[in-house]
Amino acid sequence: MFARRNGSRLKLNDTQKNFVIKRACSTNKSSISSLNTSNSSKFFQFEDKTHPEDGKLLDLLSENENLQKSQIYHLQMSSFQIHNDESVQQRYALSDDVNNPQLRRNITYNWHYHNDHQQHLCQDTVSFSFSIKKHGIKEMLRAKMIDWMIEVFGNYPTTTTSQTYFRAVGLLDAFLKKTSMYYYDGDVHLMGISCMFIASKLEDIYHIPLSDIVTRVGHNKFNTLKVKNMEQTILETLQFNVYFPTPLDYLQNLFYKCFSLNDNQTLQNIYETCIYILKMCMHDLHMLNFTPNLLSAAIVGYAVREYIDTKQENKKADNLKLNKQSQDSIVKIAKIDFNTYNECQKQIAELINTFKSKYPDLNNLEKFS
Repeated sequence: MFARRNGSRLKLNDTQKNFVIKRACSTNKSSISSLNTSNSSKFFQFEDKTHPEDGKLLDLLSENENLQKSQIYHLQMSSFQIHNDESVQQRYALSDDVNNPQLRRNITYNWHYHNDHQQHLCQDTVSFSFSIKKHGIKEMLRAKMIDWMIEVFGNYPTTTTSQTYFRAVGLLDAFLKKTSMYYYDGDVHLMGISCMFIASKLEDIYHIPLSDIVTRVGHNKFNTLKVKNMEQTILETLQFNVYFPTPLDYLQNLFYKCFSLNDNQTLQNIYETCIYILKMCMHDLHMLNFTPNLLSAAIVGYAVREYIDTKQENKKADNLKLNKQSQDSIVKIAKIDFNTYNECQKQIAELINTFKSKYPDLNNLEKFS
């Protein structure tokens, strides 16, 4: 389902505040700017909806917008729908014959591929919590490396994607957690460079050349041999298991379950806002104590709630009803505990409010996103 991302990039607009970040950061007057809509209109690879929950939030938000236009605010939750073969056939517009062999092959392939992907997310989850606990590495130095990765990949906008960034962060934390060696602050630079090199080779069609890694990224601090030796150490420590699910995979999967395939501009803005917040969470090790599925669900719920509150500033009663419906839907779709979900959302809100004060010198998220 996620064979190759479209490289949807967050865009910052200096003249318009983002509807989520603006509200959350207004108390500390942070200057995080808004996200423009990406030119990419689709984030996922198929639209065969095999779960009754699929698309429920999309129906909910669409219904809300239609009711707003007609000045009716008696919001009701749309029922779940399972698309049968005929409705899927109409989406593909292949033939009027429901037994069309091409259509049947597409449906069967998508169903099996979706199930395999769900199994992959469940079984291959990698925990990134406490990755530096057994090392002599400061949390702030790790955060600086995570922020610097944004700058490095930001200088290759035509060849790298957000997935490359999350892969590099995951490789760094997974290596630090699994290695039996003891590392210090001075080792982080080489490890970070090597993880970015590996991530680029895994995710990018045209990966960052080793010569660029040594000269342009590393400024000749480490020669080619040192980078390749560290690359080998990382790969052997992880036993070459380097394509585990990243937090972005869980976010994309949940977003697809909630909204299915859609090029609605509002949904694209919400999606890009979710990626922005997820990148923000990567800076803070405490946020990685939550499972990636829970963290992704809380981020989506936070972004949807802030959008609803911003869209209808004077409709508090309707906001409460719509927010409850949307949050309940996300919890049900993600199959998580509601209390843990709320706690995660609280910590996300706190991180957004305090990010500027907690990391005053880390500006690459805002600059390159």
